[in-house]
Amino acid sequence: MRVLIAILLCAAALPAQKPLSEQEVRASMQAKERERKHLWETKDYRAAVRLLEGLVADPELRRYPDLLLGNLYNLACGYALTGDSAKAVARLREILDLGYHNVANIQRDTDFDSIRNDPGFLAVIAEMKAVPDFWDGPAWRTPYQPDLPEDQKIAGLSRFWSEVKYNFAWFEHLPRDFDWDALYVAYIPKVRATRSTLEYYRVLQELCARLKDAHTSVSFPSALGREVLAIPGVSTRFIEGHVLLSEVWDPPLKQDGIVPGLEIVAIDGVPVKQYGAERVSPYLSASTAQSLDVQTFEQSLLRGKMGVAVELTLLAPDGSTLRRSLPRGTSNGAAPQRLPDFEFRMLPGGIAYVALNTFGTATAQKEFERQFDDIAKSRALIFDVRNNSGGNSGYGTAILSHLIEEPTPAEEWRSRQYVPAQRAWGNPPGWTGGKPMTEPSAGQRYRNPVVVLTSPRTFSAAEDFTIDFELMGRGKIIGEPTGGSTGQPLFFPLPGGGSARVCAKQNLYPDGRQFVGVGIQPQILVRPTVADFRAGRDTVLEGALEYLRSALVP
Repeated sequence: MRVLIAILLCAAALPAQKPLSEQEVRASMQAKERERKHLWETKDYRAAVRLLEGLVADPELRRYPDLLLGNLYNLACGYALTGDSAKAVARLREILDLGYHNVANIQRDTDFDSIRNDPGFLAVIAEMKAVPDFWDGPAWRTPYQPDLPEDQKIAGLSRFWSEVKYNFAWFEHLPRDFDWDALYVAYIPKVRATRSTLEYYRVLQELCARLKDAHTSVSFPSALGREVLAIPGVSTRFIEGHVLLSEVWDPPLKQDGIVPGLEIVAIDGVPVKQYGAERVSPYLSASTAQSLDVQTFEQSLLRGKMGVAVELTLLAPDGSTLRRSLPRGTSNGAAPQRLPDFEFRMLPGGIAYVALNTFGTATAQKEFERQFDDIAKSRALIFDVRNNSGGNSGYGTAILSHLIEEPTPAEEWRSRQYVPAQRAWGNPPGWTGGKPMTEPSAGQRYRNPVVVLTSPRTFSAAEDFTIDFELMGRGKIIGEPTGGSTGQPLFFPLPGGGSARVCAKQNLYPDGRQFVGVGIQPQILVRPTVADFRAGRDTVLEGALEYLRSALVP
């Protein structure tokens, strides 16, 4: 279920004679939210419905419309899951009256699957679709043109400036003299000088990169994909300051002597570090140096126009040099091998290896729980999130819930709270946030030693997973510092079919320490080496195995 409100109101905790403050109310909700989550996890939906009915009936709840809306949404889900379509539709109509019309969210929510074809449900969805979108109306959804009109370009720049001004969570990471308004004014003539939509979006990306946040970015219109996003049939890895070919997945390139382990030393005659610094990095949004290296040298280095070759100078392990021209695009639709969402195998010594390669789908959580009995036979467990770039942090939390016996603190969050009247009275903007807990699973427990493997490619929801694991005190983090960026991106369209996002939420350690902009630091630092990579050895995994074998009782 997609829960809109993280904390629920306990009616019994609100004496009518002395209403609690908002802070006290929101703090008291945590117990009821834990109860609701437990009921949902155990599929006791009828009990959950009774709990939610009590909450929405409490007049105190109506002091906080956001909490009322979230409870009504969850109650609509509960009614749908218990087969009461009429009450589910009635609650959906209530949240429509409160201003909620996120049709996409409802259509994704599997809790409503049983009433998809109900006439009342279809009528409410139709009414929601008819509500004008206050934030992202048709004025921003103009079609692609090779060169957008100047008015649309200025409008797009202005919208990006405005969304950052009011929503960006990390101005504190920037120098004290950073002036976002002055940058906006300075970029107006740059935008006016662009002669194509591609050039215009490059300028927006350059501006965005000044914010130094990987959850804040500008994306090209899909119509420009073939102009800027095509790559040759190779993948790269940045190790010890060297750019190595990690995979060659286009057969003709293999036949031409292009093999993994070769080092790229120059691109189009320009030294690779210089090429990255001048032609790639200025347009990338990154929170840390290690994240910028990954984006520059592993994700974006060879991108360009479909069919246009990139000239590589390659250095072999024996010191010989070869030059090859690699066309962007591949033969016969060849594509890189995609890592599975979830991998499990038992290593020698009874150590379970579990790779959680993405939280973009529920597969990792579902497979971990499906194969838990086999995983539980191990003497120790390795979670590998080195290649996990994020997704839904709830999937990681569900996996971690099998490691604990009692609730443990999770990473805290906060978001800017702008109240116009407070600004008029001369008061600074405030913050709203939460202090969630990781709850133990109602099912199986894993009690043996656990470690987590990280890298600079560990990003976003995978960092949420790593922080919460660290806070549990269940084991060591081994490997390299993470990418150092998570949060809640706010997405919005831009003219010509492009889009942008702004990080609207800070995530922090409960004691206030920051890892965004720094990266989560492993307790045991192990970095890959060029020699090990070329020899097919996994330096970090070997380090984890060495640690676990020394820690396990024979």
